[in-house]
Amino acid sequence: MKKDYYLNLLNERFQKHFQIKNNQLIMGKTFDIYAKYSEVTGRTFVTQKDIIDKFEVNEHCFIKVLDGVNLETIHGFTEFLKQLTVSFVKPHREHRSTNLTGVIVSEKPITKDIEIFVTKFKYSRYYKLYLQGYSDVRLVVVDLHNKTTITNRKGEDVKKVYLPTP
Repeated sequence: MKKDYYLNLLNERFQKHFQIKNNQLIMGKTFDIYAKYSEVTGRTFVTQKDIIDKFEVNEHCFIKVLDGVNLETIHGFTEFLKQLTVSFVKPHREHRSTNLTGVIVSEKPITKDIEIFVTKFKYSRYYKLYLQGYSDVRLVVVDLHNKTTITNRKGEDVKKVYLPTP
């Protein structure tokens, strides 16, 4: 599968619910696709004006296409995603959760050591004992050559979205 076809496929999947920006520069790195989703919901008592509480859920997706991937590249990408939690997560009383999904798309096959690193990777951050929510980092590596997708445990929820099949 060609990278341009795959990126167009992701744009189609995201456009209904996400705000999408292509070739976005974020903290000094260029991403092929940056997608953002934000939702604020609340509970009411009797009428719509009697709001008991409300909370917000956010998701940020950072998608980068590379020719080939090695373990050092993946490790650097995960450290960058950890830094993004400081910049993109703004905890407050109504914040419930923020998911940062980092996606690396490789045009060459993925090695076994990368697969092991990705499946074992985890990073979560909690704000004021969950009172101001939490953030999770999802890591997804897409192998266009073999048409496979590898994720960490948190990324299993969105694995189907990133499968390189139409």
